[in-house]
Amino acid sequence: LDTRRLAIAVLFVAVFAMAARAPADTDTWWHLQAGRVTLERGRILQSDVFSHTRYGQPWVNHSWLSQVLLYLLFHYLRYYGLGLFQALVVTLAFVFVYLQMEGDVFTRAFIVVLAAASSAVIWIARPQLISFLLTAVLCYLLYLYKWRGVNRLWLIPPLFVLWVNLHAGYALGFMVLAGFVA
Repeated sequence: LDTRRLAIAVLFVAVFAMAARAPADTDTWWHLQAGRVTLERGRILQSDVFSHTRYGQPWVNHSWLSQVLLYLLFHYLRYYGLGLFQALVVTLAFVFVYLQMEGDVFTRAFIVVLAAASSAVIWIARPQLISFLLTAVLCYLLYLYKWRGVNRLWLIPPLFVLWVNLHAGYALGFMVLAGFVA
């Protein structure tokens, strides 16, 4: 274990510790209930069954797969499951960001800590966190292709198939692709 590896380990343990916290967002409970109803009915929830003023109205459930995942984590692991999910997804996203960076380990670590501190406001056990991770994955695949000459572009269509069912943030992926092509 040299200084470089120790710095990387400390960095990602710190990011994980920053992200590991109990959910405190009110929308989390909506997503958990939507996941529960989806599993109970055996089909994607497509109408509003939770609100008073819009009950029974059509609802585009763009996060159904994330909702099921979150509900299962909460059902089996309670708050620990949601906190672990949040910490793992955030840490993994920053691993992909770190892998795209140039320079010495300390400069990269400083930038990751700065990015983590500024993005921490969106770290919530909700489907949007999946888009946070998948945006980093997409950028990493494009980075490999453009700057490392490693062609993993074939992973992009399956990534989008998964992403479309996890969160509507897949639209951000198309923006990243358009920027990359431009």
